Amino acid sequence: MNIMETGTAGDAPTPSAADTARAANRKLLQRLVAGLLEDPEADLMALIPSDYAAEVGSLQDHQQQDNETTKLAHLNRKAISALLARFEKRPTDDLTNAFPPVYSIKRERELEVRRASDSDRNPVATDEHSIAPEDSKSTPFFGPTGFLESTTLKIIAPLSSSVDRLVQQSKSEAGTEDTVAALHHLIRHSEPLWLGCLARRFVSKLSNDLVVKAIRTDQSNHHTALELLAEKVPDLPIPRSHGLVWLGRWSLLFMSYVPKHTLTEVWPNLSYPEKLSLTKQLNGIFEKVRQIEQDNRPLGLVNGQGVVEQRGREEEFQPERMVQNISEFEEFVFSYKPWVSDNYIRFLKLLLPPARLHDKCVFTHTDVRPDNIMVDWNGEEWKISGVIDWDGAGYYPPYWEAVKSTRTFLANNDSDWYLMQPQCIAPSTFANQWLVDRLWEEIIDRFSQLDKSWSVRKAAEQRQRQNEELWAACEKGKTAE
Repeated sequence: MNIMETGTAGDAPTPSAADTARAANRKLLQRLVAGLLEDPEADLMALIPSDYAAEVGSLQDHQQQDNETTKLAHLNRKAISALLARFEKRPTDDLTNAFPPVYSIKRERELEVRRASDSDRNPVATDEHSIAPEDSKSTPFFGPTGFLESTTLKIIAPLSSSVDRLVQQSKSEAGTEDTVAALHHLIRHSEPLWLGCLARRFVSKLSNDLVVKAIRTDQSNHHTALELLAEKVPDLPIPRSHGLVWLGRWSLLFMSYVPKHTLTEVWPNLSYPEKLSLTKQLNGIFEKVRQIEQDNRPLGLVNGQGVVEQRGREEEFQPERMVQNISEFEEFVFSYKPWVSDNYIRFLKLLLPPARLHDKCVFTHTDVRPDNIMVDWNGEEWKISGVIDWDGAGYYPPYWEAVKSTRTFLANNDSDWYLMQPQCIAPSTFANQWLVDRLWEEIIDRFSQLDKSWSVRKAAEQRQRQNEELWAACEKGKTAE
């Protein structure tokens, strides 16, 4: 008799979290392999059952032909191999994290190529009277399928007249008066501009002038920052907010579209004078941005949520109370100190210029990098056409922009962008503060990894004990039979 069929609560062991996760992952792998055998090009993410997340951990929402040798089939085989490898190594992990990071992006690109090829082979009629109304449900959606399941709408900031016109047009096209259905229709038919890893977020172009950024976290600070910038420095090339809503669990920020190229794309091919020109343009932009008055606001995000920081590759952390000046800010920065002595922290503080109470903080982007800078060729020279992604903007010490803009600058990075950053936010302008923060960052990262290794080891030991207890209970049940 099976131990789980005894019907007595006292004899049947409660499955541990590890066993539950292992069983869920085994079931998931069987489902994925079966799906791949049935359709070599199936969207593997779509085969993950909705209850998987509840058994193992966080699950990202996601979004079919039949040729074994296509790129889609090859992509899926690689994904299955990665999942099997992770399962063999760590059978209790959340397997969604083992998917190749670019799986969704590569899949969508291949589907776009296929759709274009199909369109070339089967051109649609050009006579406007012969074109049947398009069925919105027949249009493949580039983003996470869970997005289209959203049913609730909450308006945080009113939609602009430009966005409202698009929504009304979508209502007419979709034959509905429901705003949620109209938004689904509008975004389904939009042009994808960017899709985050595992489709956790995306940006799409709604018209020639408007885009929408959809993510699963609050975007109120991004909206507030854009509103403040539009009021204080309206002449600068910065997107304008056109409204903010919650669509189910998705935050949708509507913004003006900033066209052309990212600086990342063009920088390697620019001459030194061209790079210098762009750097000077950026310096002018950030000098104006940094003059926006703090107006008695506390340090941190402009929406009033205070200082937010991320250290040691861990989750964001915040101070217990609002930070009011630079001295308090530096106390907060050094408060994240796993396994670091107080005297070592005092030593680092001695290397910093003394913080004065009357020192002002400045409006800070917090993520200045080439990916967030848009440029355009006007026929004579390259011009800055936009600075985007102000989601982390707020008031911070003058040196903080220099610190944050180089967080991803590693020793093997050979780009000369970091040698030519705008002077007002360059690390060389705040050398002491930058060097101390870089040292502090490396210390925290090193100790965080040690702490993580210790935690992983303790968790593994706990799982082993649970497995041994479960095995002993099973053996006891067999003996009882």
